[in-house]
Amino acid sequence: MNGYVAMVKESLAVVLTLFMLIPNLLFPTVPAEPNIVPLDAKKLQAQFSVVSDIHLDIYWDESYVNRYTMLRKGLQDMASTAAPSDLFMSIGDNVEDAQIIEYASLYLYLKLYNKLPNTMIAMGNHETFKSETFAPDLASFLTSYNLYTGEQRKTSYYHKVINGYYYIVMGTEDKVGDQEYISPAQMEWLDKTMAEAAAAGKPIFLFNHQIFEGTHNNSWAAGSIGAQNNAVYAIVSKYKNVFYFSGHLHHSLNGTTYQTTAEGVHLLNLPSFGKDGVQGQGFQVEVYPDRVVMRARNFGESKWIDGYEITQMLK
Repeated sequence: MNGYVAMVKESLAVVLTLFMLIPNLLFPTVPAEPNIVPLDAKKLQAQFSVVSDIHLDIYWDESYVNRYTMLRKGLQDMASTAAPSDLFMSIGDNVEDAQIIEYASLYLYLKLYNKLPNTMIAMGNHETFKSETFAPDLASFLTSYNLYTGEQRKTSYYHKVINGYYYIVMGTEDKVGDQEYISPAQMEWLDKTMAEAAAAGKPIFLFNHQIFEGTHNNSWAAGSIGAQNNAVYAIVSKYKNVFYFSGHLHHSLNGTTYQTTAEGVHLLNLPSFGKDGVQGQGFQVEVYPDRVVMRARNFGESKWIDGYEITQMLK
C-alpha cells in the first residue's frame, strides 16, 4: 500500500508541475534584442551566469509562486546575450525540501528555458532536508541532475573544463544541519583539481554553498563550511586567481558581498535568488585576458544593479 501511495504522489507531483508550466508554454517571452551585452565583446574570453538559493517550493502564496516566475524570466534573460555565454551555475538550495515535485519543477524549467550550453548545479543544505540519512537525499539530487544532463555523477563534488577554464563544485557528504562535511577524499580531489587548473594559467572558478568562516560580515553560526573550514581554506589559498562563489546567507547586496582575503582568495557571496530580500538577483561574470568582471544583475527583471560592478585584475 505504501508503494502505491508513493507512486500516486509522484504522479500528482508531475501533473501539478505541468499545470504550473502551462501559462509559460502558451505565452513565452522572447526579447527583440539581446538583454546582456558584455563590457568589451572583442576581448571577452568567457562569461557565465551564477545564482544561488532558488528555493523552489510547492506552496501557493504569492512569494512561493513568484520563485517560478523569476526562474523562468531569469533563464530567458541569461539566454539573451550579445556574445556567447558558457554556463548556468546554481550554488545550492535549488529546492526547499528536496521533494519530488520540486526537483521535477526545477528541471522542467531548465529544460524549457535554459539555453546555455552547460549547466552546473551544486548541492546545498536544503537538498539534505528530506530523509533521515544522507544517502537517499544524495541519490535524489544526483538522479534528477543526471537525468537532465545525461551525466553519470556519483558524488556531490565535480568539475568541468569549459573552453580551457576550470569550474569546480564542492558539496557536502553528510548531514550536518546547515553546514557541510567535506571528506579527506574530497579535499585531496580539490587540491589535485586546483593544481591542474593553476597549471592552465587561467583564473579558477570555485563554487560552494557555504562561506569561509569569518567572511562576508556573517553573524550566523551555521553560515560557514563547518569543521573542515580551515583545512579547505588552506588548500584554496595555495593558488592564485581563485574566485570562490558562495550563497547560503541570504544577505542582500552589501559592502562585504565581495572581498579578497589576505592570502589573495577572491570571495563573492550571492544574494538569494528566490527566498528573502529581492527575488531574481545573481551575477553575470565576464572573463578577460587581464581581469574578471562580476556584474550584479536582477535576471528576473532583466536589469543591471547599480553599484555592484566589480572588477578584479589578475596576477
